[in-house]
Amino acid sequence: MKDFVSFYQDMRYKPVYFILGPQGSGSNLTSNLFIKVFGCEAVRDRSLIFNAAVRIKKGNSSIQKEVDYVIAKLFPNAFNKRFFGGKHYHHQNKNYIGIGQFVSQVPMKSAEDFAYFFYAYHAWKNGHEMIAVKSDDIWENLEHLEDIFANGRYSLLVRDPRANA
Repeated sequence: MKDFVSFYQDMRYKPVYFILGPQGSGSNLTSNLFIKVFGCEAVRDRSLIFNAAVRIKKGNSSIQKEVDYVIAKLFPNAFNKRFFGGKHYHHQNKNYIGIGQFVSQVPMKSAEDFAYFFYAYHAWKNGHEMIAVKSDDIWENLEHLEDIFANGRYSLLVRDPRANA
């Protein structure tokens, strides 16, 4: 397997597939299909990484500040885990163990570089060559998706109205 820096450089210009849909639209099924059929790594972001990238894109925050924020959310200390848990991102932190050692090795100059860094690490850690991102919470900043990901591909799921009948 390649080292992460080489992997990131190869992945950086490959498409990221976004699975978008409201709850009950089949996004879990679709992400499982991406995994089984296409061999993608399905990152369940819960908009932690994406919203941080939006803050960078808007100029509201620096890349280093957002890297520190995301890593702190993924690996909260005992006090924060107990009293300020909020969204429980840390249950998926196994996919990001060791990421801190690569922060200084990968040049991040944009919101897209920032997001690719985390998504690519998740894929590298699990041995996959494609990235799919599933997030039911991405709607709050959806208008920034194409601004941040120049090479994004989208799977928009709309629930069949007959299922509600």
